[in-house]
Amino acid sequence: MELVPDSALLNRTVMVVWHGGTTPEVLQPLVKRLRERVGEKGRVMLENADRLESIPHEESSVEVVLTGFLPPPSLTHSPPLLGELARLLKPSGLLFLREPITTTTTASVEGVRSVKKLTSALKLSGFVDVSEVEASEYSGLLAGLQANGVTAGQDTISVAFVSAKKPSYEVGASSTLSFANRLPQPTNKVSSETANVWSLDPADDNLDMLDSDTLLEEEDLVKPDPDSLRSQCGPNSGRKRACKDCTCGLREELGNENPVTQTRTATSSCGSCYLGDAFRCASCPYLGMPAFKPGEQIRLSSRQLKADQ
Repeated sequence: MELVPDSALLNRTVMVVWHGGTTPEVLQPLVKRLRERVGEKGRVMLENADRLESIPHEESSVEVVLTGFLPPPSLTHSPPLLGELARLLKPSGLLFLREPITTTTTASVEGVRSVKKLTSALKLSGFVDVSEVEASEYSGLLAGLQANGVTAGQDTISVAFVSAKKPSYEVGASSTLSFANRLPQPTNKVSSETANVWSLDPADDNLDMLDSDTLLEEEDLVKPDPDSLRSQCGPNSGRKRACKDCTCGLREELGNENPVTQTRTATSSCGSCYLGDAFRCASCPYLGMPAFKPGEQIRLSSRQLKADQ
């Protein structure tokens, strides 16, 4: 607590954050000393870290936050706790924090982070000007950590004292950039030079108008011969066929026509084809067709006249 300058506390609203391991015998002397340092116009508040997020404090209502100062300093500040402290602080408010840190980069201590990770957590929570003021040993630290379930050796743990600051603006605030006034302002007005470029005045003698007749050549004005537009495909052997260089689409039209059904007289080898499938042989061309009267002419396509392969 002595590392916090008096100028940071005088006439300020100060919040002291404590945790479950702190006893009332420790709280009372601390509050008394702080009230002497903040002066008559200052104010001292006490809040439990475990219940801070559930208490509806007004946003930007605190000027200074002291957390982790009450012995034993075994409080590890989680990201939600740091975010809540940033919300409660006024713009340019100060945060003074003490937290156990690991002093080695090789040993892994569960529940304790390095000062580098602590600094990163503060910056991610919105704080600026984060700096480590001091890292010192504390004789009662090991017992406090063990009470919170942290297992570590005394030689790998120390206490870091870190100061930080909330930015001078609120979350969601907007500000005009310094170079914004030097940018050209958009306008809907059209300059006179631009307007003259797009103006068309038929009465202006100096205005050169393009004659549309000059865009056509002499051959464009010649009408085409009607015979050249007709199809060169003509009658051939009683039906229309496409010529060699057909361009009228007749070749494609003829290619899509259905195949012509051929008719042939089928000769029965058993003489029972007209009775139906029950009396027909396996190679009968009428297989699958209904029965018909004897002597009735039946037309079969070329496909039906071919035996199955």
